[in-house]
Amino acid sequence: MSDTSELDGGDETLENAEVKKASRFSLVWLIPIVATLFGLWMLVSYINNRGELIEITFATADGLDAGKTKIRALNVEVGLVEKIVINEDIDGVIVTARINAEARNLLREDTRFWVVRPRVGAAGISGLGTLLSGAYIELEAGDSDTREDYFAGLEEVPITPSDAPGIHITLSNAGKKSLSPGDPVIYNGYRVGRVEQVKFDIEDGKTYYDLFVNAPYDELVTTNTHFWTTSGVQFTTSTEGIKFDVASLEALLQGGVTFDVPPDLPMGEPATSETPFKLYANKKEALLREYELSLTFVIMVDQSIRGLKPGAPVEFRGVPLGRVLPQTTDFAQLENIGDYDNTSIPIFVALDPARVGLPDEPASAALFRDDLIQYVRRGMTAKLGSGSLLTGDKYVQLDMDPSRRGQAYREVEMPPYGKIGVIPAKRGGFDAIEGQVASLVAKLEALPLEQTVQNASGALESIDKLSQRLDALAAKQSTQDLPSNLNTTLSQLQVTLSQTEQTLRGFDPNSDAYRELTRSLGELRETMLGLQPTLQKVRSRPNALIFGGSPDEDPEPKAKGSAP
Repeated sequence: MSDTSELDGGDETLENAEVKKASRFSLVWLIPIVATLFGLWMLVSYINNRGELIEITFATADGLDAGKTKIRALNVEVGLVEKIVINEDIDGVIVTARINAEARNLLREDTRFWVVRPRVGAAGISGLGTLLSGAYIELEAGDSDTREDYFAGLEEVPITPSDAPGIHITLSNAGKKSLSPGDPVIYNGYRVGRVEQVKFDIEDGKTYYDLFVNAPYDELVTTNTHFWTTSGVQFTTSTEGIKFDVASLEALLQGGVTFDVPPDLPMGEPATSETPFKLYANKKEALLREYELSLTFVIMVDQSIRGLKPGAPVEFRGVPLGRVLPQTTDFAQLENIGDYDNTSIPIFVALDPARVGLPDEPASAALFRDDLIQYVRRGMTAKLGSGSLLTGDKYVQLDMDPSRRGQAYREVEMPPYGKIGVIPAKRGGFDAIEGQVASLVAKLEALPLEQTVQNASGALESIDKLSQRLDALAAKQSTQDLPSNLNTTLSQLQVTLSQTEQTLRGFDPNSDAYRELTRSLGELRETMLGLQPTLQKVRSRPNALIFGGSPDEDPEPKAKGSAP
């Protein structure tokens, strides 16, 4: 019974008990959850702080070392080189670098990179700090809003910051290299900019110079501005003689380029970075006005053209009309000239109609040609003049020759110029003097001096006989029977005959005067013969009077295709 009551009591206890579900979450789980969140936060923070990978291409990895070479901006470290590999074309290297997170905003499309090493050049000495710390990559942020992660590194250190106020311009010339990076740009003695880059284009054979002119001097660069190279001392020779031009001390040490607007041109419109400019060799060429219209003519001369340089002036009585062009025609083409000798030398000249007051436009070509034809018919001829005995430079001189009035003007086919007009020519300069001296000597040699003296001697004998007859007649007759006027006349006649006899006896072959005249003429002839080599030398090298030297050997023509 007791057992049953215990069971019953027990049932009542079970019926009155509260049933609760056990909790599935335990505080123990907080530990891994917090650890996971902390790990994720660290991962995200690591990724965000790790920075961004970029690639930079260079021609060489000189001075670069993976894991050591740093990237700096404004001398602040902003990245590190992680890897360096050779590109697929094996003509350069690809540098993989990581930029710090705080410097990501510097990675723009126009951002520039270059390697800073010790450098000595026209721009000065730079990168000396890398002698101890090693080379590093400099970063210069651009202004673009487009982000980029692939860049082409600069092989040369940029001289001008990208944000510097001013203007970038490009000059070109077809000659040899005249400037180097870092050379100054000078205006009226003040340094206003610098040469940044020099490139040579093999396709057009020109050298291009990238210049930067600082503000506010960039306002001086206009569409009519001309640029020319300058050095400390410029020594130029021309038909006007020798000129010295002394520039600033900086230009004396490293040269440079200067600019200005020619005095006969307006200031022009402000230039832009796209405005093309030409680099002239010197100030004289730069300040000469360039004309749009020029007519080409040929002058055939039968004398040496040594000393006549391309660009030499062509003048009409001292008034500039044009310039001499380079000799670009094969001598075989001279057969088109017709009646000219094969030894004649063509001189091609460009004449500018605007120099005589005509508009600088194609419509003036016909008017200028018609006027030139009229001048040729009236006797205009061309000759070579000596601009300077010191330098030996020559120029083309046009002038009127009345003895050639009525001469014809002709036009011939002359490649590559096409139909070209021929201006008549005559000898000039030392060649004309030599011809005149030779002509004078020939005339003196042709004079019949001996026959003239013999005739004078015969006349002297006749007069002497007449005088003797008059004396005999006067002795036979009394002078008192003669009229007084006849007596006076005879006396005067005797005095005159005596003086004539004395004068004519000086021309006797045995007289001192005759021998002195003959000796002088002989000496004159020998002197002129001795002067002929000197005149020939002066004709070929006018400056030989100043500098001396032996004449150059005559060049030996070579057959086409033969070895030099």
